Amino acid sequence: MTSKATAPIASTTVPPQISYAVLTTAAAGFFLWALGWFILIPDHQAHVGWILEFVGPLLIAIAIVMFVEGLRTRVGLAPVILATIAALSGGGGDLLLRDQPGEP
Repeated sequence: MTSKATAPIASTTVPPQISYAVLTTAAAGFFLWALGWFILIPDHQAHVGWILEFVGPLLIAIAIVMFVEGLRTRVGLAPVILATIAALSGGGGDLLLRDQPGEP
């Protein structure tokens, strides 16, 4: 029995090249979003908390747009657009919930 040595199959996918600016923007967005939630726990009417609830998803959407080329080749343009819309609507929805009449 002879065995043939097989060469490893080369991967055709290239890992995404993401910049530190994109990572920093996304991390800051998630951090501010979480910080806004923690500020709103004791005081539901804290304006700073609601502002952070808006700025966090906005930074996440900006990070998605900054990395659109790398994401588009991986998952397609439609999911990238939907993720951007979801992040923006999450922040916009938080602004709309800020002034609910009936909230304590």
